[in-house]
Amino acid sequence: MFDIDEMRKGNRKEIWHGMWAGFDSPERKAEFPDRKDELQAVAQQQMDSLQIFVVPEQDQRIKERIEAAVVSTI
Repeated sequence: MFDIDEMRKGNRKEIWHGMWAGFDSPERKAEFPDRKDELQAVAQQQMDSLQIFVVPEQDQRIKERIEAAVVSTI
């Protein structure tokens, strides 16, 4: 999970790496319950900031051009 305010500035600031393979140490598992409320709020903020665009287009090149146009607009 990332700090959304920093992401908007173009900075990658990690708040929680998660407990994926290799990061599921006993220390990290013990840390999670203590940070659960904070991490839930961060996760909600991250989900609220997402915008998903769906375009029913088969041509890969056209999809890439649409994606580039959306990214350059936002």
